[in-house]
Formats: sequence, structure tokens, C-alpha cells
Amino acid sequence: MGNVEVIEGNAPDCFQQLQDSPDCVCIEGGRPIKTILQAAWQRLVPEGRIVATASNFESLYAISEGLAELRARNIEVVQSAVNRLETRGTHQLFAAVDPIFVLSGEKMD
Repeated sequence: MGNVEVIEGNAPDCFQQLQDSPDCVCIEGGRPIKTILQAAWQRLVPEGRIVATASNFESLYAISEGLAELRARNIEVVQSAVNRLETRGTHQLFAAVDPIFVLSGEKMD
């Protein structure tokens, strides 16, 4: 794909590798997440979108709070789930395996 550029490294330092301002930034974790969000937001074009994942409550809260502080619009939170069939006693049930939250918001200025 010609329209996707993967930047490997530690954020926010790796943002210096960006040639142009992106229209979408995807962040998969990192600390401090709010600092990473702010740095990505500064590089993002107007009407761009930022997407971040959280695998625990603390990250979910920090990303949500960070998007609110940045005044992101059209914020969405989606939880994806993978379940594993497990046998417990004589019953089989589906047990959640590391649920992931995907948060996103748009830069409107």
C-alpha cells in the first residue's frame, strides 16, 4: 500500500521521522500515553484522525481524558473481544482473552 507508512520506534521521539503531516496516526500503547497523544496531535493535519489502543483501565481512562483535553471531535470507543472456549467441570464456556479498547477522535481545527 502506498498510502500507509509504518514508523517504528519510541513515541514521541519517532515522530521526527515523519516527512509530512499525517491524516491519521495509530498508536498502540506507550508511556506516558497523554504526552504521546499530544505530540501526535501536533503533527496531525486538520480533520485528521488519531487512533489509540488500550488494554487496561488506566490506559483507557488516560487516552479518553487526553482526547477530551485535546478537544477531539467524534470520539469513538470500541471494544474488541477474543474469546476462548474453556471447559470448567462438566460445562464449556467462553472466557475473554485480553479485551482491547480502540479509541479514536478527529482534529477539527
